[in-house]
Amino acid sequence: MSSADRSAAEGPDDIDQPEVSPYGDHTAEAIAITSAIFSGVGRERDELLALAEPEDFLNPRHRLIWQAIRRLVAAGGGTATTMIRDEIEATNPAVAVDTDYINRLTDHAQKALGGEPYKAGKLGDREVRDLVFTSTRRVHDLATRRRTSH
Repeated sequence: MSSADRSAAEGPDDIDQPEVSPYGDHTAEAIAITSAIFSGVGRERDELLALAEPEDFLNPRHRLIWQAIRRLVAAGGGTATTMIRDEIEATNPAVAVDTDYINRLTDHAQKALGGEPYKAGKLGDREVRDLVFTSTRRVHDLATRRRTSH
């Protein structure tokens, strides 16, 4: 993948995109979050949510989104973008993470996965599961490297 293709794959300019790795943490974080939102209730989503801690996410808004998803799932609730936004507002009122941002993040992940709507949520598909779990492990592994290099 050329650097121009990689830049295009990273997503819209209005989303924070720290460049830490050649492919970018942003896409891996977007895929992990999108899958957690769309995967529905089940063992696969529980396994996915256990792969990374909120502090593993480089983008502060992504940390809050992951944390909100984990809290909503633990409480037995759904993960609609409005529910995630409300959870963040209730626990972190000083930080704005609106549904438009979450929607742009999920759109970016879906483009990175070939443009198929809701593909990130199809954890029963082995190919999708492998890609999503690899992306989520990448979030954790890169965070571990950042922590040990300082």
